[in-house]
Amino acid sequence: MAMAQHFSALQTCCHAEAGKEELEANLAGKCCKSSSDSACEAVFSNESHQYAAKPPDFAKSEEYYIHPSFEDHDTMSGHDEACSHPSHHRSTSDLPAERISSKLTDLTGIDITDSSLMRGISLRKTLRQGGSLWLCDPSALTKPQRLKLYTASRQTSRYDKFLSHTWHTSGGWKLLALMMHTGWHAFLISWVLGVAVAFALVLLDVLPQTTVWEAHAVGFDGTIPYGFWVSTVSVPTAIGGLLLYPYLPHRSSDMCFLDYVCVDQTDTARMQQGIRSIGAFLASSKELRVLWSAPYLKRLWCVFELAAFRKLNPQGQIIISPLLSEATVYLMFLWVQLASAAFLAVRTGPNGGDPLRFLMLLVGSFLLLFPTLFHAGRTKHRADKLLQAQLSSFDVTKVECSSEFDKQSIHEAIISWYGSLDAFSNHIRGPFRLEVTELLRTQGSLSPQYIYIATLPIFCLSLEGLLALSKAGAPWQSILGFFLAHVLGLDVLWLPAVANFGAYMTKRGLRVCGRRMMPYSLEFTIVFVLSSILFVAGGFCTVIVSAQSLTTVLVWVLVALVFAFGCWKFCWRV
Repeated sequence: MAMAQHFSALQTCCHAEAGKEELEANLAGKCCKSSSDSACEAVFSNESHQYAAKPPDFAKSEEYYIHPSFEDHDTMSGHDEACSHPSHHRSTSDLPAERISSKLTDLTGIDITDSSLMRGISLRKTLRQGGSLWLCDPSALTKPQRLKLYTASRQTSRYDKFLSHTWHTSGGWKLLALMMHTGWHAFLISWVLGVAVAFALVLLDVLPQTTVWEAHAVGFDGTIPYGFWVSTVSVPTAIGGLLLYPYLPHRSSDMCFLDYVCVDQTDTARMQQGIRSIGAFLASSKELRVLWSAPYLKRLWCVFELAAFRKLNPQGQIIISPLLSEATVYLMFLWVQLASAAFLAVRTGPNGGDPLRFLMLLVGSFLLLFPTLFHAGRTKHRADKLLQAQLSSFDVTKVECSSEFDKQSIHEAIISWYGSLDAFSNHIRGPFRLEVTELLRTQGSLSPQYIYIATLPIFCLSLEGLLALSKAGAPWQSILGFFLAHVLGLDVLWLPAVANFGAYMTKRGLRVCGRRMMPYSLEFTIVFVLSSILFVAGGFCTVIVSAQSLTTVLVWVLVALVFAFGCWKFCWRV
């Protein structure tokens, strides 16, 4: 969450403590003018917390308040429309330092005076309706829409996840990342179901074989009927399973805190109480999940959440989730699917065994895949370097916050926890940076489930061949040998290991005399070519051995197993 929109004006207008009369006098002249006295009185009234019928224009009013998560939009905390125009606002930066200090909001507490303030929402629920909750512009929501969002949450006593993010990053990337992170198992299960359905429909002659394929298996050679039904059925089924996942029943709890949904946006008093309770929300969370993007460590409220969670919830787990990881998986899946479709088009038909067509496929795939994967790899490489650079040079005094009031409140909280701002900066540059580095190492270069998802289209190719052999009545030795060589040896063992090797080398880099090779374009080209050679070599070995004996096939499976073991053992943690 990006606890970021400023509540300085809200604090000024809604404070009912000593000095209230002085604030009323100051604001009456600047905010309300003589003709709006009644409106200002309504702001200070304990019985009136309603917004004006029409909220101020967000683009024109620095004080339009949605939630602290919108510091990223450089807005100020809001209150009634009568006090909304920036030209009528007296910023806390204009007040004497001692007055600001006396009015600072205490963000260090972990006790909640009103249990109804602690509300959460199921993470799955935030992903429904096409992820509209993540795709909407919170600053453009009307009061009824904000109320509808708030009622989507419910009272809770704990959180499984506290989502920490910045609204400087598009919600679409967060939606894609969370969909894959939470729904990958539904994707895989749906794919398996799709494969089973395709096999059943073809074997029962419900779906016809549409072309022919030159098959070479143990004790079997010939041109046999062939179809595209495994890919046609399983891939859409897998995507459908991912989209339906948020609606499926579940037993595990996924209660999360999401800024503008779980804090009341329609009642200024409750909104302020919710802001004061952020420490309690963090202390009640099992996990702080950081949806990391480049602007994250530049936002003071995001930094505050890191500081608060580590001190108020020392047993809690911090998970750093770079948004580009899941984006890379989507991209890999797309391009592998396109390459697999091209392979089917070249490999099947009367001229499917023509070597020239196969060579053209390899060259075409290289020309298409290389620029896209290079761009993705370079973007990921820059993001990883930026994260390390931001951590190693972190200085809390230079982190952006467009409200001086918010800034001082957060600084006071950090000082109370860490002793000084310098001590906190040293903590981020030292122990916390090492913690993040080790965390990213344990997560590996790319999660195994993501690698297998990216290579599913290749599984489809092998299963298409297996189905064609079964339908053609090939001997069981032929079917078993094909399964062991193609599905087990190539798809399960060899290719995922090659993908892991490529991801590892892209992230770690090639070292020459102890230093990383530069420029990155040369390094990536070498890694890409080397990975491509391993990829093609595995494919050729599979085709050759699958036409030999079962003994030869078992030797190939053993070689693939040793190769996979080495790659996963030595080329996973960076």
